Amino acid sequence: MEGNQGTAASPGIAIGQALIQERHEFQFVQKDIEEAESELEIKRFYQAIAEGKEDVKDLRHKVKKEVGAQESEIFTTHIQIMNDPEFHNLVEKIIREEQVTAEVAVQRVIRNFAAQFAEMEESYINARETDIKDIGDRILRLLQGMELDQSLIEDEVILVSYELTPSEIARLDTNRVMGIVLAEGSRTSHTAILARSLEIPTVVGLGAEVISQIGQGDELIVDGDDGLIFISPDEKTISNYKKRYQELELREKELEKYKDMKLERKDGRRVYVNANIGGTVDLGPMLARGADGIGLFRTEFLFLDRDDLPGEEEQFQIYKEVVEKVGDRPVVIRTVDIGSDKKPEYLEFPEEINPAMGYRGIRISLNNKDFFKTQLRAILRASKFGNVKIMYPMISAIEEVRNANSVLRQSRLELLEEDVEIGDPEIGIMIEVPSAVAMVRELAEEVDFLSIGTNDLVQYTLAVDRTNEKIKDQFTPYHPAILRMITRVAAAGREFDIPVAMCGEAAGDKLLIPFWLGIGIDQLSMSPVSILPAKETINKWLNRDKTELIQKVLQMPTVAEIQYYLSRRE
Repeated sequence: MEGNQGTAASPGIAIGQALIQERHEFQFVQKDIEEAESELEIKRFYQAIAEGKEDVKDLRHKVKKEVGAQESEIFTTHIQIMNDPEFHNLVEKIIREEQVTAEVAVQRVIRNFAAQFAEMEESYINARETDIKDIGDRILRLLQGMELDQSLIEDEVILVSYELTPSEIARLDTNRVMGIVLAEGSRTSHTAILARSLEIPTVVGLGAEVISQIGQGDELIVDGDDGLIFISPDEKTISNYKKRYQELELREKELEKYKDMKLERKDGRRVYVNANIGGTVDLGPMLARGADGIGLFRTEFLFLDRDDLPGEEEQFQIYKEVVEKVGDRPVVIRTVDIGSDKKPEYLEFPEEINPAMGYRGIRISLNNKDFFKTQLRAILRASKFGNVKIMYPMISAIEEVRNANSVLRQSRLELLEEDVEIGDPEIGIMIEVPSAVAMVRELAEEVDFLSIGTNDLVQYTLAVDRTNEKIKDQFTPYHPAILRMITRVAAAGREFDIPVAMCGEAAGDKLLIPFWLGIGIDQLSMSPVSILPAKETINKWLNRDKTELIQKVLQMPTVAEIQYYLSRRE
């Protein structure tokens, strides 16, 4: 039986009955109001904004607690948009000049914003049309005094809809929703990111025509690996997918043998498979999957879900909790990487045409040395309790490393003068911009380790925004320029005898792992779900001769050639 092709947004297989969630379209009569009523409508609008922000903060807290800190940042963007003066001014202008209700003005502005963002090609927000609609729906419901319909799902179902907003995904009962099928959407949307984090098999982008063929209660198969759905499948198709589902369960059990396996090269050097975490909520999954340590502890969650800066004691207690829970495993704590699409309300940020390339990362820390010192003091105190390392993000010049180390030295001296016990953590940097690769030998002399951030390195080297649907296929770590740059970084690590780690999606790519091992990378850090498959691949390739593979890949001029060659060597 032939399936309907969409876009694979979240992996896995689900079989169940369809529960169709109808689209809700707000319809408002163009009701004229008296001039004197305009101020009342504007007041209603701002009241809805205030209530909406509180709702989103509650939802953000829920997602951070139940899913993860990184995923909760999606709703920080929602708050930023609700705080946008341009949004406020446009709504006020329409209410005053056209003498219409707040509902009409909000709906018009949201529709215009969504259309503009859908057409953007250069901005990270081009794929966020659904987020804009989500915000609009929230404000309109509040203006109308409507409760968000959270249909009680009593059975295990496949949820079918034209589209789902991030807020709707975050509220799902994951014990009952076995799969998701959407007419619209992309793999890079916030809706898809949340579905993956919740481990719900999801297929998006099927189109309205396919969705219209699904009836309430129809039997569905969702293939989140290949991006297929089957409507009222025949017995043979159901049997095949049930068999495949059972094989996947067996596969999970087979991977368990790698959980406690220590991977070593012939010369005794150990290869570490570490976890990327965004908060304490990720500790359980990483330990359950046998992570050798934490290769990237993102600290942004401490700074985003709040109205003011976190204090030293608060940060210290969280860092200490993480360090103690992982025992003697290494914990690489990255200093805060805010800016770009992560902007706390309590800090001032300039208006930027391209925030991804502006005021962010180490630049913010060095420009706000008081809060940078507060974070470094907290990390130094926590380092007494385990194997802690400090890592600076978005380094583009040696001066940034030296200035950051100067603040670190000041923090250390202050603590020692206060008779506070501290450890002696190693210092490393993220290699994620081309200038850092060009200066990697000089940078290597300044630090104890290097860590390659593949996602940003690809973005900045290839000038490709990975959220842009029109060019998303060009966002690839298989590009020969990327592989040659990473090889250069690994060579600098060997020359100066310092470890080179890698974090990002490419670290767990089973086709690229042999290449990473071959050029001498001994630390791979990834999402917890990727750890066991990565260990299996490393175990297979670790002590095989990879000289020919490296030589051939570095000579290939195209992505297609590299992918084909590596897939044949699997």
